[in-house]
Amino acid sequence: MSRAALVLARLAFGAFWLLTAAYCVMAYVPFTYVQVIQSDVVPSLNTFARLHPYLFWAALAAAGLTMREDVRRPATRVAAVGFLAASAIAGVTILFHPLLASLTNDASSLGWAFVALVPPVWLAALDVLGHGTRIAWGRASDGEDRRLFHASLWSGLFLACLYGAIFELRFGADPAAIGLSAPECRAALLLSLASHVMLMLAAFTALVLMRSIAAVFASSALVELAFFLLFAVLLLASVLRSIVLSAISLRGVSATAVATAVAVATVAAEAGVACRIFAARGGAAGSGLEVLVSALAPRRGTPRFAFGLWVAALAVGGFALAASTAAMDWNYLLQKVGALLVWLLVFAAFYTVAPAAPTRRWATLGFLAAAVLSLGAYKGLEAGRGRVAAWLGGGPGTDLSASLARYAGHDPSFKVAHDLLSRPRSAARDDAEFYRFLQAHTNIPRSVHIEPRDVSFVPSIVPSPSPKPDIFVFVIDSLRRDYLSAYNPAVGFTPAIGEFARESVVFTNAFTRYGGTGLSEPSIWVGGMIPHQQYVTPFYPMNALEKLLEAEGYRSFVALDTVLRAVVKPSRDIVELDRGVLTHALRLGHSVADLEARLRGGEAGGRPVFAYAQPQDLHVSTIAREGPSVPPGESYPGFHAPYAWRVRRVDAAFGGFLRTLRDLGLYENSIIVLTSDHGDSLGEEGRWGHAYTIFPEILRIPLIVHLPTALRSGVAVDPGGLSFLTDITPSLYALLGHPPQTRSGILGRSLFASRREDLPSKDRALGSFLVASSYGPVFGVLRANGRSLYIADSVNYADDLFDLATYPGGTPPALTDAERAECRGLIRDAVDSIDAFYEIPRAP
Repeated sequence: MSRAALVLARLAFGAFWLLTAAYCVMAYVPFTYVQVIQSDVVPSLNTFARLHPYLFWAALAAAGLTMREDVRRPATRVAAVGFLAASAIAGVTILFHPLLASLTNDASSLGWAFVALVPPVWLAALDVLGHGTRIAWGRASDGEDRRLFHASLWSGLFLACLYGAIFELRFGADPAAIGLSAPECRAALLLSLASHVMLMLAAFTALVLMRSIAAVFASSALVELAFFLLFAVLLLASVLRSIVLSAISLRGVSATAVATAVAVATVAAEAGVACRIFAARGGAAGSGLEVLVSALAPRRGTPRFAFGLWVAALAVGGFALAASTAAMDWNYLLQKVGALLVWLLVFAAFYTVAPAAPTRRWATLGFLAAAVLSLGAYKGLEAGRGRVAAWLGGGPGTDLSASLARYAGHDPSFKVAHDLLSRPRSAARDDAEFYRFLQAHTNIPRSVHIEPRDVSFVPSIVPSPSPKPDIFVFVIDSLRRDYLSAYNPAVGFTPAIGEFARESVVFTNAFTRYGGTGLSEPSIWVGGMIPHQQYVTPFYPMNALEKLLEAEGYRSFVALDTVLRAVVKPSRDIVELDRGVLTHALRLGHSVADLEARLRGGEAGGRPVFAYAQPQDLHVSTIAREGPSVPPGESYPGFHAPYAWRVRRVDAAFGGFLRTLRDLGLYENSIIVLTSDHGDSLGEEGRWGHAYTIFPEILRIPLIVHLPTALRSGVAVDPGGLSFLTDITPSLYALLGHPPQTRSGILGRSLFASRREDLPSKDRALGSFLVASSYGPVFGVLRANGRSLYIADSVNYADDLFDLATYPGGTPPALTDAERAECRGLIRDAVDSIDAFYEIPRAP
């Protein structure tokens, strides 16, 4: 079998089992189980689960084709046949008892993740034992240090230039569009060059150290291999734990175990294929690394033209990864992993062509001195980056901190380097303890039982005798307020919503308490903040909105997405809209068409109507699936076009529904709420989507409420006061004649009152309010009447302060130690208040 065919076959086999393990881990983590698997956000993932029993046989066939020699050779025949037989038995079993389709959100799924890693490790062991023993292991080559140095230096230079060129191709025509000046770009490129070279030479230093220790053994090349494998496992496990698993809120012992197991399986599989390839070549191993990279790059001696094609392919692949993953990423997760993969392949490529002339001891010392000098050069540039920017054409005293962060958001390779070299401000004990506190209060596992608290805004609900208004609530997932003409005069593509806003109350200072649908949507129905668990069961006692609708005799029409199926109690009074439509396929046009047909058909039966829909037209996964193109002839200068034209489509559907209400004579007797569960990042500092972040563009939401004619003159309202998504339910209580009597920092307040002094705006102007991610240990505090936002991110161990009066254009305010301590204290107090309110058991 050719080398290329072998690598592709084993890649298919390994990818199958790694994907299987990844799916099992996602089934184990509560939020990914609910928000990714059950919500079918990534349809290909659930397609993989459905086809898993059949893909198993394809993967086994690929592995089997590579084992023909092992079956024929007496030394490996028994082990190879045993592997194939055991695999066949497992394959038949999962045909009748599918594994992935039957996973549940408990520890058994985590156990299956470890089981899924056994086949690649087993096959790797067969490779190493059957082929590694055929390699002549002797003393390592004298020229290896020179070879490593040149490979490291060339790799650092190439990576900096490659990703600098990618940045220029993507953003160089107009860097001002992403908030960077030309001098800032030049300074960032220089820092990128220094950081890439320094990191690669740091890796060189580590490899030389391991080689020096291995040199005391007779078979130093074999010992080198063992050291390098251990180093690779530790490095990969660290990457998986800090970048991948932390992003899905898997922490602690479980995260360490998963990261280590995946790293062992991945490194073992690569080592097995490498041993098989190197043994087939024949000859002695001059270095353990020479064996390892044999599966990652063209062999030494490859013609220059062929090598050039390989490097060009890596460059094109790096560009494709950077461009394709940016808009559908999970807070840089895919971009970082893609960049690290390119790092590995680039180093392997340059290692194969680097000179390996005998190296004298003084030369090795010179190489190490160069590595130290690269560190000094980087530190010098870092310390004097303001002067560097001025030297490159910037103004005197230019502060590059924010500029480098913005540049890193658009250069994934520099993002990796920048994050590695710019770790959190300190590792002080209070920092670590605070971040552990946030982690302990995030994604509380289902094994921690939380009794549902009865959430009531009034002691009892006595149905009001007066005619009740119809209520229509439209929560447009991921809708940003600055894409609506009611908030941004530059918008010219939302005429229907603009007209609706002129007849309604437009709340100009509205926020969600949660970034991400997972907790934001339930908080609407509760009318307050909730335990950070997906989800408290039974949820109904906490569902203040559903209890109000039941007491007032409403006929409800609800598009039941995955979240609402856990939140809303089934009832004959609830008619499901979009029945049979998966969550990711919910669209406003379809939802309102279904609702209109039911209204015209008289399904309300003379009862007041409540309708709720949360369409996914604008969700980042929807745009990724449908593609970023816009209809011919449409353009949206100054806006993200794929998002803007979908907002236009939402506007048209919403306008059509309003016309239907007018035709049916319902409009003037209806409470109509148009809002969003959260916003979205659309390229701010390279960020896309919402993931587990709570940046200002994610927390700010539109909130527009139309009141019936009979209610408009009888209520007071402050449209500019600080308002929250959690205020919708208590506002409905008040508008239906049940002014909330329960006051709590956990629950929302009515935005409408009979007296102006009863409005929450005055109390909130000087208050502080907890905000949080639905999916990760990222919390914040909103202060100064919605003008100041502090964010504590315990995924990345960093914090930020934003002045929302100037964001996104202004310079971020400095965060002092005193302000940091104050904000962290406010977050602690608020989290403790939620624990006390819901009587959440304390972590042991």
